[in-house]
Amino acid sequence: MSKQSLVISVFLIAACGSGVGVQTGASSFCDNYCTRYASCKKDSDTQTCSYGCQDRSAATIPKLRGDLISNVQSCINNQDCATVLAGNGTVAYANCYAQNLATISASQAATDFCSAQDRAFAHCGRNTQGGQAICLNEAKPFNDAILQAAQHCNTLACGQIESCVFATLGRGFGYGSGPTGSSGGGKN
Repeated sequence: MSKQSLVISVFLIAACGSGVGVQTGASSFCDNYCTRYASCKKDSDTQTCSYGCQDRSAATIPKLRGDLISNVQSCINNQDCATVLAGNGTVAYANCYAQNLATISASQAATDFCSAQDRAFAHCGRNTQGGQAICLNEAKPFNDAILQAAQHCNTLACGQIESCVFATLGRGFGYGSGPTGSSGGGKN
């Protein structure tokens, strides 16, 4: 297992969309990333890098917006080798992801999901002030299909919402804990 495949996968999981644009799977993203990395570091094995990257990011990349992933790929391909190799590949990915994430808006599916989550948490007696804005920022990298699947979470009992969102999307969305530091009261 190569170090660069581990690094890119960790960033994908930590970073973790509208389905707008080309849907890019883990295989395509990892092949592209590892080919670019190997073009700068001649002793890097592209196939080993790609397989390791795919193995660790297979559950993450399909949840992200295709346009975001395509734009990150293009950005990495346009970086000079010093940037691509910096931090064993992490600098180029982190910079490109952050730059492209900042340019996209939340999709209608993200807006719908966050509105439903805001209502669900309010029903549970949670302080939701500012929560919808946080949710929209957190939800915007995800594609419409996964956000629609996560809508189910907002219909569950108060103590189950966050664990369902985490299981579906791979992370929770900044509403914090309930009014007493618990997972909230309300519709259990």
